[in-house]
Amino acid sequence: MSNTDNKEQLPADDKAKAEDKQPELENKPSEPEKKEPQPPKESQPEKKDAEAKKAKPASSESKKSQQPAAKEKRSGAGFFIWLIVLLLCGAVGAGGYFGWQFWQQDKSRQAEMSALIESQSQKLQQLQSEQQTVTASVAGTDEVAQTVQDSLQAVHQRLDAHNKRLISISSTSRDDWLLAEAEYLLRLANQRLLTERATKGAQGLLETADKILAEMDDVDLFPIRQAIGEDLAALKLAPKVDRDGLFLRMAGLAKQIDNLPTLPKRTPMAERDVSVKESELPDNVTWQHRVEDVATNVFDYLMHFVEIRRNQPVNKLLPPEAQAYVKLNLRFMIERAQLAMLREENVIYETSIQQAREWLQTQFPPNSQIEAFIAELDELESQEVVVPLPDITSSLEQLRVYIERLHKVKSTQPQAPQSSATEEA
Repeated sequence: MSNTDNKEQLPADDKAKAEDKQPELENKPSEPEKKEPQPPKESQPEKKDAEAKKAKPASSESKKSQQPAAKEKRSGAGFFIWLIVLLLCGAVGAGGYFGWQFWQQDKSRQAEMSALIESQSQKLQQLQSEQQTVTASVAGTDEVAQTVQDSLQAVHQRLDAHNKRLISISSTSRDDWLLAEAEYLLRLANQRLLTERATKGAQGLLETADKILAEMDDVDLFPIRQAIGEDLAALKLAPKVDRDGLFLRMAGLAKQIDNLPTLPKRTPMAERDVSVKESELPDNVTWQHRVEDVATNVFDYLMHFVEIRRNQPVNKLLPPEAQAYVKLNLRFMIERAQLAMLREENVIYETSIQQAREWLQTQFPPNSQIEAFIAELDELESQEVVVPLPDITSSLEQLRVYIERLHKVKSTQPQAPQSSATEEA
């Protein structure tokens, strides 16, 4: 559009220039016509007046000739100007329209691009999350694979251990089983001696182990049997404690506590006098009984004026109503002595018996039954509840050394015959 407008504008300008040049061309030939021979002798003012008079009609004619040309020139130039303005307005409108269309298209393209970018970003985030999930699953798979590998390695180790054990079992003979049994019996004898603190059970186990080694009839086992014999002699010579008998004796004393006599209830002297006065004496009461009663009353009366002081504090006697608690505590002391005897706690054993004897001497009336009870406690206190036990581990250690040496010797021997035997089986 702009090129065509320029092309149309160029001829219009040429036409306007041509029209402007026409009056000039018309005026140019008129100039020689105006030149006339001047009279030589006229004065200059007159010349000027004459020239002015001549110029007036010429200028009027030129003005008349120039008016239609100017009108034509103005009309052509205005047409072209309006045409140019219209063309420019059309060009501006078309440019604005096409610019608006382009702007709308660009706006829609930008919206599409932003939507596309947003969707791509969402897809990217989704891919990143999926990648993280895949990475986590791969890491978990690696951990599972490592765990499976570790478990497989452990299984292989177990299989190797079982294979070695099967090989050792297949290569074991009757002598190996007998040696293992003898080792078990010796180990059990040591454990029983430490736990039960009794020599009888350990002695029987040692004798059984010695019989098993005797059945093997092997000269190399002679030092082990000699060690077993020494351990048996030490057990037989060890001092023995009849723990069952001591326990039963103390249990019998505990049952006799309820039969022990208690302190009689004391009545005040005034009440006793009133009771004597009110009661009627029997007819068979002699004068000796009367003298004894009078002497007792006089003694009780005089005791009010006598104050006895002791160098050591006196243990207070419990009232007769509290005798049940005294017997309960006495039974508790004897039971504690039983438990200390079983545990071989000599200090607790002796302390419990001594406390029981003191309670009998202070809280019960002296009589033959209490004295017999105290004598039994003294005899129990003299018993030894802790005895030194012998060490019987030498035979077990020697047997273990022999078995280990025997296995080393067998492991150095070739296994070819044995493998062929297993293949044949």
